[in-house]
Order: sequence, then C-alpha cells, then structure tokens
Amino acid sequence: MTVLYVIVAVLILGFIIFFHELGHFLFARMFKVKVLSFSVGFGPAIWRKNIGGTEYRISAIPFGGYVSPLERTKIDILAEEVKERLRKDKLISSLKEEYIDLLVWEEIEKNFGFSREDIQKHSLESRPFWQKFLVVFAGPLFNIILAFFSIYILLLVGLPSLGTKVGKVMENSPAERIGVKPGDEVIEINGRRVKTWDDVRRNIAISRDKVIIKVKRGEEIIEFTAEPEFRNGRKVIGILPDENSKIMLKYSVFSALPESLKFSYDFMTALLKSIPLLFSREGVESIGGPISIAKFTADAVSEGISSVLMISFFMNINLAVLNLLPIPVLDGGNILIFFVESLVRRRLSYRVRGAIAIFGLFILLAVAALATFNDIKGIIMKKI
Repeated sequence: MTVLYVIVAVLILGFIIFFHELGHFLFARMFKVKVLSFSVGFGPAIWRKNIGGTEYRISAIPFGGYVSPLERTKIDILAEEVKERLRKDKLISSLKEEYIDLLVWEEIEKNFGFSREDIQKHSLESRPFWQKFLVVFAGPLFNIILAFFSIYILLLVGLPSLGTKVGKVMENSPAERIGVKPGDEVIEINGRRVKTWDDVRRNIAISRDKVIIKVKRGEEIIEFTAEPEFRNGRKVIGILPDENSKIMLKYSVFSALPESLKFSYDFMTALLKSIPLLFSREGVESIGGPISIAKFTADAVSEGISSVLMISFFMNINLAVLNLLPIPVLDGGNILIFFVESLVRRRLSYRVRGAIAIFGLFILLAVAALATFNDIKGIIMKKI
C-alpha cells in the first residue's frame, strides 16, 4: 500500500463525503434554509472562506463532514447563553425582559450574522415537514445516486463476475441425485437465461416447487428437474461455482440503466437484511474503522478502475443505509424527530433535543471506539 494509493484513497473518501453533504446543502438552499457552514472533514479547519453568509471549510480529519443549517434549537441554546451572560451586568438585569431580548438578538446578529427574522423565515424548523424531510434525506439520496452512477460506469467498462460453470456438486444433494456434474455450464434456470453465478443462485432461490435447470456439457445440452432444499433460510440444489470461471460482464449504454437499478436495489435489500447480523459476535468483529476503510480503498486503487468503481458503489450504499438508521444525530434520527414533532404538532424543546443528541453521540462514539479497537487488533494480528 504505497503513499500515492493512500492519498488517492483519501481523495475518493473525501469526495463521497462531499457528495453526501452537497445533497443536504443544495436541498437546504432550494427551500431557502440558511446554511451557516459546509465542511468536508471534521476538526480544525485547514482552509475556510465565507461566501454569501455560508462558511465553506476543509477540515483536518477527512473521514466525515457536515452541513450546518440555521436551526432554531441551536439558536435557543445560544440565546440563553448570551442572556445569562448579559444578566450578570446589574444595569442590564434591571431592564424589562423585552429589552434584554432586544440586546440578546442585537449581539447574536453582530457576532453570528443572522437575525430573529432569519430564524422565523430561513431556519430549518420554519419549513414544512416534507421540506425538512427532503433536506435531511438528500444526503443519503445523493450517495444512492453516486452509487448508481458508479455501478452504471462499471457495467459499461466491464464487471468481473463468476461464470455459470459448476465447480462442485454437494454429496446427497438434489443436484447430485439428478446427475449434474462438475464442469457443467448452466445456461438456463426455469426458462430464464443466466449469465453469472449470481443469476443462478437468485433464480434457484425464487423458484417454487421444482427447478428446471439446463446445462451445457461439452457440445450436448441437457435438461434436469430438481426439487430444491432449504438451507440457511434459502432454496438450494447443492451446486457451487467454479472459482476459476471468470467472465467480464458488459452492457450497452441503454441496457446498463435497468441493470444498474436492479444491482443497486438487490444490494440495498441484502444490506438491510444483514443489519441484525451486526449484533452477533462476527458482526461486531467485522466493524472496521478509518484504517480498514483506507486500506480497502487503497487496495482497490492499486487494482484499477473496476475495483475503484465497485468499492465506490459499496461505500456509497453503506453510507446511505447506515445514515438512514433511526439513531439520533444521524439523518434517520433527525427524520424520526421531525416525524414525532409533526405528530404532536409542536417542536421538541432544546433540552429534550439536546438529551437525544447526547444519547446518539454516545452510540456513535461507542461504535467508533469499537471500530478503532478492531483496526488496532487487526494490525497487531497482521490482518490489516
């Protein structure tokens, strides 16, 4: 893993995060929500520039990023802090409450560049539910769009896949009983043409009582009928692929579009189904941190454009799905809060929101600590 590959990997990760935050930013601007800052990365800023009331910044830690829209909850906290500080002045504390409020907002506008009118007209909370939902959902949506674009380009360039040649037939399996042999090339399942081993597996899984399998053996075409068995919750007939049977799957400009949609949908569905596995021992041990992510991305860069596009697809879909989990401080958690507020028809107090945010942050810090521990453990055991 050379330094060049690591630099390129960091740039790729930075772009994926930038594109996610760009979704939030563009939809916020579309609905006239004031954006205070747009940062690629976390931590201290290494570059910053204020344009049109928004501070654009590149921060030191590239594994993250954020968009800060004008939020009434944050301003309520800020206003309380300013008010408490002003009340320490005996002269000011003797004034009526409405005059103190005027002084508070005068100081906020002077130091932070937004007024009470901005809060009423351009804060995120001032928007209707559907607009707030879209502003928050836009981040994961942009990752899904980027994932779709990555797999679309990959299908045009060529997607390395396992072919349909049988490598092994399991003992006492339906396939062995009907006479399927290693070396047979599967060409049809239940009347559907198959190009890859994923097609074979999928068509067997969705079959009903019988699997009609057509294979090519030498120059001969043979048709078999098998009764599938259930193993690990899915239908199988007991055949494994030939790992050396590789093909390059290519599509035209137009045919790649539906295939990209199908590929994206299938992967997202599989990822959602696998979420409960994260709570198993194997799932906990598989959680990787920035070192693992950087290594996988750098390895993909070293292997060429196809691997880069594939890992871009995987990372974008993972980022989209994980961000939509209903965990406070993640996009899914914010959507859940907006939904609750729309049901009760009032805004949660900043204290309640603050407590929820702290709880969500605790969860994220725990996951980050676990991921870092796994990275360090991997280095010690020379698995990374």
